Amino acid sequence: MKRHIIFPLMLISLFVIQSSSYAQAPPDEVASFVTNCSPAPDDDQVPLNNLISFDITDDGTNVNIDSVEVKVANKKGKSFNGNCQKVLKSVNNKKRDYTIVYQSNQMFDNEQDITITITAFDYAGNELKSYEYHIITEMRSFGQNRKVNSDLGNIDSSHPVTVCDSISGNTWVTWQAGPVGSRDIYVSKLPSGAVSFDSAVKVTGNASDQCNPAIALDSNGKPYVVWQDNSSGNWDIYLSIYDGTDWSSERMVNEPENNQTNPASNQVNPAIVLDGQTPNQVYVVWQDDDAGNQDIYILRIRVMVLQHQLYRN
Repeated sequence: MKRHIIFPLMLISLFVIQSSSYAQAPPDEVASFVTNCSPAPDDDQVPLNNLISFDITDDGTNVNIDSVEVKVANKKGKSFNGNCQKVLKSVNNKKRDYTIVYQSNQMFDNEQDITITITAFDYAGNELKSYEYHIITEMRSFGQNRKVNSDLGNIDSSHPVTVCDSISGNTWVTWQAGPVGSRDIYVSKLPSGAVSFDSAVKVTGNASDQCNPAIALDSNGKPYVVWQDNSSGNWDIYLSIYDGTDWSSERMVNEPENNQTNPASNQVNPAIVLDGQTPNQVYVVWQDDDAGNQDIYILRIRVMVLQHQLYRN
């Protein structure tokens, strides 16, 4: 009797052990992921013909390599179509890692913010939702030094300042030229895609001394130039604006009615920035000895209505 009792118990124990060895794995709910991006996210000075590569892996049911898509575009919405190579990198316990290499069919543009977007699915249907990162391509290079003020002959030039329009790609340079005591302010433009600068334009028109220019662009890419001028016998800050065809007449921005207590004071070393709004608001800042010591003043100019408001430091 005891033998008949023990034998069924042994069969039950064996069945439990065998059943537990075939327990199902938990469902895969984690999407594939991207690593080892090259160029790395936020890299700058990226060559214009650079390959884009990254690794993609999945810790669960493996990435569906046929579902991997790569999109490359700049901020203007221009897409860079290309050839995508998908290479098996490694196999570890049936886990497959891949390296993706993307070669654009055309070179990138200079100084462009490039967006790389990656999407993929794994075999469980989990989606890698738009893994996205940015790179910045290399600055425009002339290949060799080029003379900007080539049409000014042997006039001494100094204090160059430059700015680039990220929308049009135009580059502007301003500088001072001439002997001390009768210097003028010049501006030149390098059009997008060109290799030579346009002829220099003199934006000052009197016989006094003008120096220390600064430049900024508005939301339409039009340049604003400020400088210091001693035509009144002391240094003042002047402004000129390019309308796309001509430069405006020079205008003093630190006029005495703007809380200036000492008309014989000196305003020097200007800087300028625009807020990019519509209408544009211009902020000009300078060093000022109106109070008998050196202070920093800032002036806000609403270009459309030419209303001035002065803020002291």
